[in-house]
Amino acid sequence: MSTVINRRFFWGWDFEREEKWLNEMSAKGSGLVDVRNAKGIRGFLKTQYTFEDCAPGEWIIRKQFLEKPRDRVVTNDYIHLVRESGAEIFGANWRNLLYARKKADAGPFELIGNIDSRIWHLRKIRKPSLIIVIILAIDISLSIAKNIIEFLKGEFPGSLFSITSFLYGVSAFMGALLLYGVIRTSMMIHKLKKERAIRE
Repeated sequence: MSTVINRRFFWGWDFEREEKWLNEMSAKGSGLVDVRNAKGIRGFLKTQYTFEDCAPGEWIIRKQFLEKPRDRVVTNDYIHLVRESGAEIFGANWRNLLYARKKADAGPFELIGNIDSRIWHLRKIRKPSLIIVIILAIDISLSIAKNIIEFLKGEFPGSLFSITSFLYGVSAFMGALLLYGVIRTSMMIHKLKKERAIRE
């Protein structure tokens, strides 16, 4: 049985794309058996996935976030419950999440409370991003206002390509990237809430 290691990066809100990719790998005959942080410079911010040969479509893969990872009793009880359903678990308590797989011929496989856990995760990553965006927006706005005032007074610096300008450019880029993340997570939270309401 051959083993394949794949290192990939997914944004914090890309769990649906990640889960879809893992199931596509299973459909191609590569079943997920391990998940961990990728090591080394080449593995920076990436996740390391280990696959082993399996029958095409043999496994259904699910990913879930643990809302109370520090509560060992609650976490272990939940893991026990998932295992009792016939699923295999790996990556539990790693970055507050777990990965589970179950034989496809056993029928549909969904994790309990997965929508709520995903909403919790999205809110968790949205809050600090929103705070940083607001701080950067205020800082850049004040800098622009200051430069306008200096320009009107004839005190504007001669070079527009100073180190300060470069740093503000970097800040603006990072702010735009984080703002995209805030918008994306907000849209996904709205989508998941609608899905939860339909299921209820």
